[in-house]
Amino acid sequence: MADSFVEVHYQMLKNLFPNADPDFLESIAIECEHDEDGLQAYIEDMLAPGASYPTLEEHIRNKKNREVVSFYTKNFNVEDYLKKFPNRNPREYFSKVKTANEMGKTHADHSMHYLTGRFSMKAEVLESTLKKNKYCLVDTVFELEKMMPVHGSHCCHHAHGHRHQRLSIVQRSEPKEINTAFLQEVAYIEHEEEIEDYLITMAICREYKFEQAKEQGMLCQCECCFDTEILADETFSCTNGHLFCEPCLQNTNFVYFSQAKEQGMLCQLHEEYSLLKCYECFPSACRKFVEDKLSEALIRECYKCHRKFVKENTGCNHITCPVCGAHMCYVCRQPLDPKRIYQHFVGQGGSDTKKCPLFSNANLLHVEALENVAQAVDRELRQSVPNAEVDVSDYLPQKITIANSHVPGAPEQRDIVLQHTMKAVNLNL
Repeated sequence: MADSFVEVHYQMLKNLFPNADPDFLESIAIECEHDEDGLQAYIEDMLAPGASYPTLEEHIRNKKNREVVSFYTKNFNVEDYLKKFPNRNPREYFSKVKTANEMGKTHADHSMHYLTGRFSMKAEVLESTLKKNKYCLVDTVFELEKMMPVHGSHCCHHAHGHRHQRLSIVQRSEPKEINTAFLQEVAYIEHEEEIEDYLITMAICREYKFEQAKEQGMLCQCECCFDTEILADETFSCTNGHLFCEPCLQNTNFVYFSQAKEQGMLCQLHEEYSLLKCYECFPSACRKFVEDKLSEALIRECYKCHRKFVKENTGCNHITCPVCGAHMCYVCRQPLDPKRIYQHFVGQGGSDTKKCPLFSNANLLHVEALENVAQAVDRELRQSVPNAEVDVSDYLPQKITIANSHVPGAPEQRDIVLQHTMKAVNLNL
């Protein structure tokens, strides 16, 4: 806005109505640039009891919704898209158990809107096919495309050989309620060839790397499942150099995977119930958010070679990467100068409590970090998804829930640990 009556009016409106949508206030300022009476009328209407106008909260929510829609439409990127799915396999993910309750009414409504706009078939056929495929939109679209010759129908948005001409529902009209599951499925349908080509290319590259590593004897062995044919860049290591494959880390408690003493900490559920059912947001998104944050709190990553590891015993917090030899602090995760390593730490009984402790119990350190991250995750979930059916405490082993343990050392040392842990997971204390 230019430095004029518009700017003056806008600032006045913003001061009067700090909780109003700034775009709405700007439109009033522009409309009433040379109309003081009109501006006064707007102000009186907005100050009247029971007055309703667009709010700042709605503005922020709509902006966030537009960013989500943009991610899956005009700013679509294959690599970023695939990161949203386990094993980077969206087709397999979409084809898993999908029910009306799991996906929610919003997803079903969006799916029917999309299908009626895409296929010139009877609504009954579209709805029955959607139900048959357990409300998986991807499987439904592909089945309907096979049915088209039988019904003598045609696809409304593209001719044969021109899949890129399809017009999705999110391009026709922005949904009032954003459903991430729906957007993800539409993105896959619209970019199917691009996604599958990318996956094939990545598979070929991996196969080439695998064969090269096998010929050179460079394949690694997981010391948990004992698979002997794992690429080096697909392994994780502890500080003692033990290697583990990603599936083993995903299926095991990250803190205790090397401690055979702990039993019964993981509940083996039936595969059908392996995903958290959150009815107000994308199924499993809440669970994934919680799991990712807790994992980030526990796992350290070498700043130089990016090898991931977890401290498995009580001992020195000066860590030397078993792969590249880089030095770093396990507490604050910062690089260490090899010539001045121990200037970074305070030893047992030391007086400088602002430095990181040289020794600490790894289990207690992880317990403290996990508890605080869980609390922060819970706060963030309650703010962003108030009706989400998720209890963060369910993800904490019983040992952590019961024992209110803290990192040994002075309060200042504990603060250092927590500050750096929360920074690593992008959360606030």
